[in-house]
Amino acid sequence: MMKRTFIVWCLGLFLLSSCAKYAEQPTLQQPAYLRVFNDLNYVLGPSNSTLPSNEITFLMDPVLDKTGLPTDAAVIGDYITVRDTFAVSHPATAGNTGVTNQREWPGSLPVRTAPTINGLDLSSWAQVSSGKHRIMLMGRPLTDTPFLHLPASGRTTVIADTTVELTAGEVYTLEAVIRDFATNATGAYIRQESFTHTPFSSLNNYLSFYCLSGNHLNPNNAVPFYGSSGAGSHFFPPLKLYYSLYTPVCSNTSSAGTYNYSCKFAPQLQTVHVYFRSITGDFAQSAPYDSLPQFPMSQYLNPDGTFAGEGNRPWVSIGVYDQLGGAASIDFDVSPGRMPSLPFPLPGLETPTFPFGNGLAIATSNSQRITIYPSVNIVELINGNPYIIQLHRTFDAPIITN
Repeated sequence: MMKRTFIVWCLGLFLLSSCAKYAEQPTLQQPAYLRVFNDLNYVLGPSNSTLPSNEITFLMDPVLDKTGLPTDAAVIGDYITVRDTFAVSHPATAGNTGVTNQREWPGSLPVRTAPTINGLDLSSWAQVSSGKHRIMLMGRPLTDTPFLHLPASGRTTVIADTTVELTAGEVYTLEAVIRDFATNATGAYIRQESFTHTPFSSLNNYLSFYCLSGNHLNPNNAVPFYGSSGAGSHFFPPLKLYYSLYTPVCSNTSSAGTYNYSCKFAPQLQTVHVYFRSITGDFAQSAPYDSLPQFPMSQYLNPDGTFAGEGNRPWVSIGVYDQLGGAASIDFDVSPGRMPSLPFPLPGLETPTFPFGNGLAIATSNSQRITIYPSVNIVELINGNPYIIQLHRTFDAPIITN
């Protein structure tokens, strides 16, 4: 993808009249909170060449000319490319407006964000005015030209055109989706998040699952998942979900006087292939959060008390099974890390596998100690691949420490 300098175009109620990088954004009274993702993760080819390009523009309350083309909007999110497979609840590059692309909106843009709600850092969601809004998601060409400066021919592709009612204080996630690969039907999916109202124990990890796959998916057009041993699982409901917990058994394999631990993984029978949830439909508006126990700190440590190296830490595998016999595994290490190299087959582990080095638990450290924090996660199964939204909690003190 060509490198692009992103320019903040300051239009309407939410964007200022000058384009200063750190300009103060106007205060909104009783705002709602919104985040936008691009789920158009297909590979353009002969079988779907009529699909729009994979880059979109988000318009809230657009102004249209007499021919129906957008000429302005109260809020504009431009150059939104296909989302990252792993996204956290706080922007990693906030305020940096010189970027190659935007993987989501607001992304790195300097906007007023959601506060901490229910102990969750939600600064990846932008403040928007509550009430009724018209939202358009537009396909756009892969050029450096801002959407409103494109010729008329570049502003005709409508991914979705819908009206939403946003309640003050509530959190929403909006996604551009493909509904059917046979008809090339696209649309908008919006979800009012329940994590702001759900009680979460500070000692457990949590997972919630959604299916957002278009019908008639051709696995050959699914975007390969980075690092996976396969791609193109349909993830069509109904689905059954199982979890397996893998704990390391480590030994010192070094010569005398040095430490180099090698670990094998021996899952306990009671934590292998444990059924915990079924997904009966797609594009659901809500889903429950299931808790998984946090591994004890001792399992993250070598026998000498040092923090285990990458590939030697406990990990979780989520098995996803469809009614036709298809299966896949979504695997989580502790962050930061990587999955161990394992022989196949392994009890509770299926192929293709989708490894996430950014795992359920979050590791932090200083000169005194290492701390492991559990997290809250939304798993979205989209056109052959899983996507994770991880919500980080605002702990005042360590929960599990050595």
